[in-house]
Amino acid sequence: MEQVSELRYAPMGHAAHRYVVKRQQAKDKKKGLLWRYHVVITNDQRRSAKKLMKWALGRCTMENLIKEHKHDVGFEKMPTRRFHANWAWLLISQLAWNLMAWFKRRCLPDPCRSLTLGSLRQRLLNVTEKIVHQARQLFLVLSDDNLFQDWWSFALKRLAQLNPISP
Repeated sequence: MEQVSELRYAPMGHAAHRYVVKRQQAKDKKKGLLWRYHVVITNDQRRSAKKLMKWALGRCTMENLIKEHKHDVGFEKMPTRRFHANWAWLLISQLAWNLMAWFKRRCLPDPCRSLTLGSLRQRLLNVTEKIVHQARQLFLVLSDDNLFQDWWSFALKRLAQLNPISP
């Protein structure tokens, strides 16, 4: 259940602002019901409350992607004091992030699409595995204790289904 409403509020001595509030019913860990609130303070008078809330929450998605770039790829600190080395490092890091985003969308199951790069790296890439070459084929051998073997098998099947681009 989701509700959107708006109100005007003016603190003492200040002009009134438009507050758009969305509340959404959710379940907590103990299966009890609770309300989650999102509030936007704006001077936008043109858009309806629902459209404004959708626009504002869409911006949050972009801010979360920027935060993921900064923390999961390591953009918060440059590795050297040389401009061209840092530039190359940023380009390589951006390429790696884009490849993981593509891999996440095209090859992984739906529950993985909302995970950050750091979570995916921890669950899929930082595991005990080895690649075995046998009878002119490559095999990925995972530990029996790996909790994410189904994700790997799903991804490998999806990769096999992709069509290469013809020259």
